[in-house]
Amino acid sequence: MSALEVVGARFPLIGVGGIHSAETAKPKLDACATLVQLYSSLVYKGSCLLKQIKKGLR
Repeated sequence: MSALEVVGARFPLIGVGGIHSAETAKPKLDACATLVQLYSSLVYKGSCLLKQIKKGLR
């Protein structure tokens, strides 16, 4: 049973922890996360990280 089946589409699922690239964001999104949290990685890598992840996920 997937997380989406458990909570339904009414609740956002947020993937957190260790996300610093498209390769580390993809498993969270594949597990039905609707958002990913970029906290420490954003502090260390800056706002260019957003463009890198977006490009990598295309």
